[in-house]
Amino acid sequence: MIITGYHGTSKEYGNEIINNKKFNKSTGKEQWLGTGIYFYRGYEDALNWAKKYHGDIMVIHAVINLENDKYIDLDSSIGRAYYRKAVEILKGFDYISRGTAQENQCAIANFIWQEWSYIQLIMAAFPTEPSAFKMLKDAREYRKEFCIRDNKYIKAINYIDCIL
Repeated sequence: MIITGYHGTSKEYGNEIINNKKFNKSTGKEQWLGTGIYFYRGYEDALNWAKKYHGDIMVIHAVINLENDKYIDLDSSIGRAYYRKAVEILKGFDYISRGTAQENQCAIANFIWQEWSYIQLIMAAFPTEPSAFKMLKDAREYRKEFCIRDNKYIKAINYIDCIL
């Protein structure tokens, strides 16, 4: 399976990525898809993220190549099954109910990485803006992002001129 991804970052770090042909993993307890290397499926999403967090920006285009059984999309029926299983296991330890939604999401993703170590990429859609109020049908716009565990699956890294 080949996936195209876009990584928004600062020009300084982007040049480091291009020169070293390697990304650093994002860590911490508030990473939506756990510890790993983050990409958006869409260029515009990566550009908007970079604009929000960096001054002088760059978007990196990457091609990821891995076997079909090494990834899960949490929006698919199989992905939701992994997610529900992880929640059920962690719920038994009273582990995920203490944090924020983002911290809990990170804990669940990191548990998936740990429990099913053959998985090398997790993908999911997340809202682009905060919720205005609680509702059953979420009308917010979503963006698709994914996290990969290892640089060895990243086969091509290219700079994209940013259109501001």
